[in-house]
Amino acid sequence: MRTYEMMVIFHPTLDESAVATEVEKTAELVKANDGTVVKTTIWGRRKLAYAINNQLEGSYVLFYFEMEPSALAEFEFNLKLDENILRYVVLKVDGIAVAEPAAEAAAEVEEAPVAAEAEAVAEAPAEEVVAEEAAPNTDTESTE
Repeated sequence: MRTYEMMVIFHPTLDESAVATEVEKTAELVKANDGTVVKTTIWGRRKLAYAINNQLEGSYVLFYFEMEPSALAEFEFNLKLDENILRYVVLKVDGIAVAEPAAEAAAEVEEAPVAAEAEAVAEAPAEEVVAEEAAPNTDTESTE
């Protein structure tokens, strides 16, 4: 069995309970194709990057599941038939260790340098901070 990651965007007219029902329905579809759902994360309603079927928002749900590659084509065919799904994408991942959401990992990485820089500025004498800000910019281009 291979591990897959799938992002599904459900129609924005679905409320939270209807989205939960669709998530259950999708999980049952995975099980019907001899797969197992490893993890499901509901991201909630978000704005789309571009309009899909005249819709500007959608409810995002992230699935991690295991399935035989031979069953994937039939699974995707059944996803296409669901009218409540605006878009979906299925990606093969190397394992569930990759399953940590990238947004949380990126936020942790970005917070550390910013916090260290803020502490350095707070600990520096006020004269040095003013001197750095008042230094002239020597990177000017000639306009000849």
